[in-house]
Amino acid sequence: MIRCVRIAVFLAFCLCVSASAQKKAAPKSAPAKTAKSSAPHVSTGADEQDLVDLERHLFDYIRAKNSKDVEPWLADDFQYTDSRGETMSREQFLSHVKTFSDNIDWLSADSMRVRVYGSLAVVTGVKQMRTSTGDVDMVAKTSGPPPSARSMAFTDVFRKRGSDWEMVQQFEADMPSKNAPAVAEPAAEPQQTEPKPDPDAPPKVARPQPKPPGTR
Repeated sequence: MIRCVRIAVFLAFCLCVSASAQKKAAPKSAPAKTAKSSAPHVSTGADEQDLVDLERHLFDYIRAKNSKDVEPWLADDFQYTDSRGETMSREQFLSHVKTFSDNIDWLSADSMRVRVYGSLAVVTGVKQMRTSTGDVDMVAKTSGPPPSARSMAFTDVFRKRGSDWEMVQQFEADMPSKNAPAVAEPAAEPQQTEPKPDPDAPPKVARPQPKPPGTR
């Protein structure tokens, strides 16, 4: 009996020593951190190249009237605005791409410039487009109208979602053709001159005006 009591006391002492050692070894709890907003997207050179490549792909899709491949790159709130101030929604723009009446012989852009502002980006440049009617394999039919070339300044606004960019706004403005004739300025209206007095004409004599009644 005495032996059992001694064993129980020894085990209790060992447990107390172990708990005390664990308490001393346990690290202090770290102070609570204040919640911070997620860090903004930091632009890199890869962003600029990705946007240039995306623009070129979109030109190819539009030239081929492939609205299905254009669709994933347009935001739900996408809006297109032309130089006359007329706008198209996302669905209207995709329909316009698919049902464009003329053949698009080429569509490209010159002098593209990319500016990235965090999760937003702006691409500007000059778009070159040539359209024609008739056979797709022919530049122009001998009996048909010649191809029509257009130059358009454009501004495209993109927003980054995850790792991909999507276009939210496109603005285009027609630029004057290089071969367009200069507009002649309207001729200035001739100034009216007063007639010169005739030296042989008799001098004008002022006639007396009648006095109103009741005056002397």
